[in-house]
Amino acid sequence: KGETEAAERHFRNAIAVTEELRAPLPGEEFKTAFFANKLVPYNELVRICLAAGDKRLPEALALVESGRSRALVDSLGAEHLIEPRDVFEAGLLRQIGELREELNYLYKEINQPANGRPLKGESQQQLQHELRRRESKVLEITRQLQHRRENVSSALQSFNVERLQQQLSENDALVEYTALGDELLAFVVTRDEVRVARNLASLAAVAEPLSAVRFQIETLRFGSPSIRRHLKTLTERINVHLRLLHDRLVHPLKPILERRKLVVVPYGALHYLPFHALHDGEKYLIEHCEISYAPSAAILQQCLQRGEHSLNQALLMGVSDEQTPRIANEIHTLTEVFPKAHAFTGEAATAAALRQNSAAADVVHLACHGQFRSDNPLFSALRLADGWFTVRDAYSLKLNNSLVTLSACETGANVVAPGDELIGLARGFFSAGARSVLLSLWMVDDETTDQLMVDFYQETKTGRSLSASLRAAQIRMLAQKTHPFFWSPFVLVGHW
Repeated sequence: KGETEAAERHFRNAIAVTEELRAPLPGEEFKTAFFANKLVPYNELVRICLAAGDKRLPEALALVESGRSRALVDSLGAEHLIEPRDVFEAGLLRQIGELREELNYLYKEINQPANGRPLKGESQQQLQHELRRRESKVLEITRQLQHRRENVSSALQSFNVERLQQQLSENDALVEYTALGDELLAFVVTRDEVRVARNLASLAAVAEPLSAVRFQIETLRFGSPSIRRHLKTLTERINVHLRLLHDRLVHPLKPILERRKLVVVPYGALHYLPFHALHDGEKYLIEHCEISYAPSAAILQQCLQRGEHSLNQALLMGVSDEQTPRIANEIHTLTEVFPKAHAFTGEAATAAALRQNSAAADVVHLACHGQFRSDNPLFSALRLADGWFTVRDAYSLKLNNSLVTLSACETGANVVAPGDELIGLARGFFSAGARSVLLSLWMVDDETTDQLMVDFYQETKTGRSLSASLRAAQIRMLAQKTHPFFWSPFVLVGHW
């Protein structure tokens, strides 16, 4: 009706009710599901702020943040379920421990049957049924524990655009993408100002080239050696789509972003896009600037508050399999880069070794097979020597502002739930206290990953920042293998 003031008042009341109802819910999955269809008031208030002009841009961005990655933001300040507070909690934690042992057995039977033959038919279905039953029980008991713990005040309450600007240097720029209806737009935050770029593209116009990029990546992932002989043609083909995405996502922001270090907060399916591989027709974006990522500006702010320190003490763990035979060599080479390293390979690379040694480490490097569970993403896992180490297992770690590197395949894969709630492996490590996580967007090439990791860490030893070190390593790999499949799978999330 055009009654803007009344509309704003009602939208704010709706948000207040939503927040009040959401606060006591136990469990991330309940909070995420509850929030999924409650985003309209947040988005409509953003529209009202944008219509008011530049003076309300910081408020508009704060509203976008209030509807983004909320459960993950809450978990960064939460009390995690590590030690029992009483006999009842001790019993629940013991049940979870027993269920995890049973789950590890079932995971092994499904992925590596004792007789070496893949399971079929009813046997496979029965194992899957038993697996889902136990996973559901773990989630149920975890919610019981969470419900007994006092609600901590959300870290989101401390998010402030001006404070974030103070944490940025003169050459930093945060680019946060979001959508209103089908319109894709971007907020750009620098030390001096907040700006917005409207109507970058429709979501549909971005979805098509993004899907094409993923298809081209998958071609090499599963491609035979004969396909790889056509790398020049394949590179030209993927660059067509990367240029189209560059024109829609980055080129309109060029006057603002010139000669800056970028922190990208993607939106929706853009979380699966390596922005550093976008192409302007002459060069890739990584050749112009450093790039890192964050699930939200609020989470970035939390990571920046965790501070940085020297990368001297390293925990290096590696478990090889037939797909990744060079992992042992990767760990051996990295022990020469980190003189104070504790290295565990093969049968010694257990969950217990990870728990016992991670708290004192500046760098936690995990090179092993990763499994993303789109059906149950909180059970996405890394395969250690004694079983699968899941997202929920990562919550039990006590990390000291460390860099966590997940040098495995698809460790950056997430389910992007409504509200840009990313549910995948990185979630557990951030909640456990990591300040930065380095992970992969797709199944990586074993040989190039080995070299890229060594180059990355050697660059950090020269005093370069994490983002500058990763950029140098990727540019060096780009000079050897030009297709983005090889040099661009890894992204740095969090403190750069």
